[in-house]
Amino acid sequence: MMKRKKNNIMQAALPLLLIAALLCGCAAAPPAGPAVGGDSDNSDPAANETSDSRGADQDIGVDGDANTILQGGDEDPPPEPGPLAFDTTFPMKESTSPKEYTVERGGYRAAVTAPFFGVPELDVQMDDFIADLLDGAGAGYPHPPAGKVNEICVEYVSNSLNQRYVSVKFDVISRAAAGAQVKSAQAAVVADLSDGRLILPDELMTGEVIALVREETTSFLGKNAAYSAHADMWGKYLEADESFYFFLFTPDMVTFFYDKGALAPGGEGSLVFTLPLSEIRKAGNRYWPSPSPARPYPLREEDIVGTFAENVPDPEPVNVIINGTRVIDPDRPMVALTFDDGPAPGTGKVLDTLKKYNGAATFFVQGSMVGYRAETVARVVQEGSEIGNHTWNHPLLTGLDEAALNSQINRTQDAVFNASGIYPLFLRPSYGGVNNSMKERVKLPMILWSVDPEDWRYRDPEHLCRHILTRVNNGDIIIMHDIHDSTVRGVEILIPYLVDMGFQLVTVSELFAARGVALEAGKLYYRAYVE
Repeated sequence: MMKRKKNNIMQAALPLLLIAALLCGCAAAPPAGPAVGGDSDNSDPAANETSDSRGADQDIGVDGDANTILQGGDEDPPPEPGPLAFDTTFPMKESTSPKEYTVERGGYRAAVTAPFFGVPELDVQMDDFIADLLDGAGAGYPHPPAGKVNEICVEYVSNSLNQRYVSVKFDVISRAAAGAQVKSAQAAVVADLSDGRLILPDELMTGEVIALVREETTSFLGKNAAYSAHADMWGKYLEADESFYFFLFTPDMVTFFYDKGALAPGGEGSLVFTLPLSEIRKAGNRYWPSPSPARPYPLREEDIVGTFAENVPDPEPVNVIINGTRVIDPDRPMVALTFDDGPAPGTGKVLDTLKKYNGAATFFVQGSMVGYRAETVARVVQEGSEIGNHTWNHPLLTGLDEAALNSQINRTQDAVFNASGIYPLFLRPSYGGVNNSMKERVKLPMILWSVDPEDWRYRDPEHLCRHILTRVNNGDIIIMHDIHDSTVRGVEILIPYLVDMGFQLVTVSELFAARGVALEAGKLYYRAYVE
């Protein structure tokens, strides 16, 4: 087994910290430590999204124990800065045992949450990696005055692949003892449990891989109106190989995090960009893992056997009549189809399909899009479906101050009311990102999901139907995006299948009302299962 020495880790990461210092406004002197970059946010509706894998482990009305990342950015100095305490939930699944500890040295105090693998040699390397990360963050500040310390917080998210690799992304925030300005950074590493070694970004992001990712990113930015006018800015940023060093694996994809402030003027947070792991592996070296095995293709009858709805009798409806024609029977299986990011050109076709099968759905709209299709928003309400709030223009809400958070929600509330005469009853946060501060400040229930076909990624009607039909269960909340034509076409196939399987197609409000659950402001809801 190979072990990468600590001095090699620092040597490989040195240029990355210099870039991070420039991006985050740190001191000009290049500190030493693992690669770092900006925090996560995305105000661009067209940008790729990460998907939330927490829903399957949640119960009604119970906030999930999910991984946390640290959100930063410059803040107005309070009179007396309190201790750093950032607990932003990021939609990724825990795949290691965390360990928590504090470090005091070199003029800083650090609170660290880091992965523990149970592989002694690997855990020693991770300790060295964290030590370099802390020294690099601490080097950006002057030595504090007597009795004061600079503060650093480190947390992580992780995903496992094939029972061998663990992809880890760290988020670091720091604050000088002399003030309250918070600076943020990030770092990434992959743990090989079999060989007992850490694989650093420079080992994975070789020339051919970087060329592929740079080409795909350039193509995306060039076609995106929010970025195409600033090609000189992001073109320079993407020239640096280190710009591609901040990533996280999922079972079949790789998500890259680009500092949005380096891509367009005034940008904050990260642009999240995702590519198939299989494509990157073709251009990569032996350190790139294989994607996790896929489910059987094509969809087969035996794939759907065993779902809750199979062979369910069709009893007489017993619940109240909804909108004069639709009846919700709480004793029969039901699912809530939800659609994000519209209203879009395809929203009307989705409504046509729902109407044909006497179903309803919930459409989580962006306020900035409502004015362009106000008549579609009104039609959603008129035909018995409902509108949810999906922010004004899709930023990651966890990085916003209270004024910006309220603006994202309230402007959308007003836009929907002006178009339809009703206010949305709940919020779906962009990317499913929620932190404890949001739970206290948001005055609406927050609706996430339990089934995600990742239609924004695959753009394939068959994949959408196969994924949902092989996983759907009574009480699920299914997330889709009606901004994609492939989803609109897939829904035309999906809905007859769901109806034939015995499912009622209901709104989120109807789903929880049928379960006798009163939705509460600030709480997270993933599904409404009957236990």
